Amino acid sequence: MSSRSGSGVIDALYGAIMEAIGAPIELIDYRINSLSRGKGSLGKVTAQIRCDDQLFSGKAIEQDVMRASALALINAVNKMLLK
Repeated sequence: MSSRSGSGVIDALYGAIMEAIGAPIELIDYRINSLSRGKGSLGKVTAQIRCDDQLFSGKAIEQDVMRASALALINAVNKMLLK
């Protein structure tokens, strides 16, 4: 697991997902981009993780940025598990 420590919601989400899979994974990059403006706007989240010196990326687009964050991390983990 990463040596990152933080108290934000993303840190808690990342920690919960990494603990659930039980693999030594490090969150390398996390980005949120707005794809539109106003109420009901879409956010695109990109997450990159590293495991055993290999990089895996996941992306998700949702109105709820927390949901998009979880889906992006899960997408990256799924790619890692399929490798």
